[in-house]
Amino acid sequence: MTKKQIIMFYTGVGLVCVLLMSVFIWLGKQQKVKRAESQLVSQHFIDEAYQPGVLTRLETDLRCEMQDGSEVGLLDLKGKVVVFAQFYANCPDCMSANMQPLREIQEKYKDNEDVHIAIITISSDDSADVVKTFCENIGVDKQKWWVLRAQIGELVTYNREQLKYADFKKNEGLDASARPYLHDMRISVFDRNLEMRNMVDLFSVDREKFPEIYDASRTSIDRAIDWCLENTGDEATAGETNEVGAELELLDSSVSQLSK
Repeated sequence: MTKKQIIMFYTGVGLVCVLLMSVFIWLGKQQKVKRAESQLVSQHFIDEAYQPGVLTRLETDLRCEMQDGSEVGLLDLKGKVVVFAQFYANCPDCMSANMQPLREIQEKYKDNEDVHIAIITISSDDSADVVKTFCENIGVDKQKWWVLRAQIGELVTYNREQLKYADFKKNEGLDASARPYLHDMRISVFDRNLEMRNMVDLFSVDREKFPEIYDASRTSIDRAIDWCLENTGDEATAGETNEVGAELELLDSSVSQLSK
């Protein structure tokens, strides 16, 4: 063999080795993700002894304006099982991640007067007319679904102290024109005593990459609703609140890492 042939031979061998190593690394990562998927699903969502603890409870009221202009308060919903989320009218992430599941919940429980949806805008730009148009576009039934506006200053405080949602703020990033505000995208479920029993972040889960995690997360919302319909909400103790909150943070962290 000539010197050139020898060089080409070993170069080819080297490229094959690199390719094989890349394949093995990729397969290892896929197995790791699958194990993590299975662990998350089995530990957090497929539990025959399902009994969600209390994450927080609403003890003070927040007065709001409904989509029809009438004044209501969140405490008016006591006695209902409430599905709650934050939004603003031109938020692309709200439309892609949350509105379809909320429409599904509205349809699934349309004949159950004890299930109610409430979403509140975090933007002062959402006028009464904007909210009304938003409701028409997504097909809101006002008997089942409140779309609310509140004083932003009051909402900031209530958001931190009662709802335990992350602070919302103006987006100063490069995508600010498309997403003028940053806010907590989680959907929560409150029992009849307005105690939060579940909080799920569908937005952070890549549905195409991790369909099992997404489906389990989505199913957990309905499962929490059904549990709240069947239980009074007196089962969990105050001691369970911190433990469940810690588990929730761990799950959110795990899902976020998997979704990247």
